[in-house]
Amino acid sequence: MSVEGTNIQIEGFDELQKKLTIVLPSIIRSMAFTTDASAAAIARKEEAQGASSLEMGQSQRKGRYGFKTYSTWSSATGWVSTSKMTKNGPLAMGHFSWAKGTRTRKDSVIAEYGSRLANLWARQTKPYEAKSPIVGQKGRLKRWAVGQIRPVRYNWSVTASIINSMADAAIAKTEKQFAKQFKEL
Repeated sequence: MSVEGTNIQIEGFDELQKKLTIVLPSIIRSMAFTTDASAAAIARKEEAQGASSLEMGQSQRKGRYGFKTYSTWSSATGWVSTSKMTKNGPLAMGHFSWAKGTRTRKDSVIAEYGSRLANLWARQTKPYEAKSPIVGQKGRLKRWAVGQIRPVRYNWSVTASIINSMADAAIAKTEKQFAKQFKEL
């Protein structure tokens, strides 16, 4: 599994592969995808709590628009948008995309983890050339003046650490999920 800007390698999958007495490439590949997906799914629930100083689920103002809650907690996927929908439901703030191997390692599985929060808050802005839009919560509205810089409020290295720490749980979950298939062999 990799995180934008950071390479993360889940260790322990080799141990799982050694436990198999028969090499089953399609099942192993499925297990690799499942392990990556499990690690990312578990991690994105933890990520917003440790990687960001943003307060999610609060009524916010965006520019001239009135106050609205733009995020909500989903027990399945962590923080999601209340204003943007996908065909599968609310848009997840943390997401991952799949890549099936590369030219050099066709047997590899890569899940790149991204965060919409990080896209907005992981880097400071350039100095504003005009007043910024008004943003924030009731009683705590903020507008950056000309020449000011919006600060960083998201830490990628914390996210990488969180995802890395989920490897053991993801491998255990994958072993349990595929246990029935191995018994049938």
